[in-house]
Amino acid sequence: MKKDHQMSIAFGGLYGVVYGALISGTYLFAKHRTQDGGLSLFFVLSAIFVMTHLILFPKEFLKGLKSKTVLVRGFFFASTQVLIFSAQAHGQTSAALIATTMGTVFGVILGRVFLKEKVAGSALLGAAICFLAVFLNPKLILQTYWGVLGGVFQGTGFVLSRKIMVQKISMRSAVSVGFLIGLVVSGIALLIDDGMGKVLVLKAKDIGILFIIVLIVQYSFFYLYKTLDSVRASLLMLTRLPWAITFEFIFFGKIPLLPQILSGFLIVIGSFLIILEEKFKISFKAK
Repeated sequence: MKKDHQMSIAFGGLYGVVYGALISGTYLFAKHRTQDGGLSLFFVLSAIFVMTHLILFPKEFLKGLKSKTVLVRGFFFASTQVLIFSAQAHGQTSAALIATTMGTVFGVILGRVFLKEKVAGSALLGAAICFLAVFLNPKLILQTYWGVLGGVFQGTGFVLSRKIMVQKISMRSAVSVGFLIGLVVSGIALLIDDGMGKVLVLKAKDIGILFIIVLIVQYSFFYLYKTLDSVRASLLMLTRLPWAITFEFIFFGKIPLLPQILSGFLIVIGSFLIILEEKFKISFKAK
């Protein structure tokens, strides 16, 4: 039984690393295929996801609308995406992701405070190394208040996502309601920024590609929080940083700064310790 639990944790950890690659690739693709960092694409995709879930899963869609936890998480999810795309429009994706690593900090803190989650052994050492990576370059973290605010929202959303999985609420309910609120929030942001015209120039091919990727990403996200506690899952979200730096270098020839490289290296080490911890001592107790 103990061995099965350890295998489940290890598998969930590897899953988190793969998720980091998918989400980083998604943000990069959205940024380089639009003029607003991806906000217009998020708006269109939200509309498609809402219609798809409403047609295929109407009962679960309506159940999600009745859950306060799902609604609040949906607000934080939508607000986080808008803030990240705003940060992307004014800098490198890796810089924006460094800013939103504050989400991991708040995810760990809130997970410990509200869900009473803990890590021990080498997983604790891995967490400390990941935290060191986050604060290694404070100038990049604090260069965009959008990114920092997005991190606060994101960390709150992480904990709520774990709570949704613990309460065994349908992933479809959470995903559909999240995109419904995302449609509203991103629509308001586009109207304020006079960016509705950018929606009209989007390419159908880009929308189709991202629809498939985002579908996988969203359900992968909830599966990750179903498998792992919010503390460990939030820490593994940091793997987005080394993936983003790698993708920017390979596909766009952008040479990362030394602090970015060092942060990415530390995150890889920390994630390795978290994934391969043999004596996990996690205590989880939902309020």
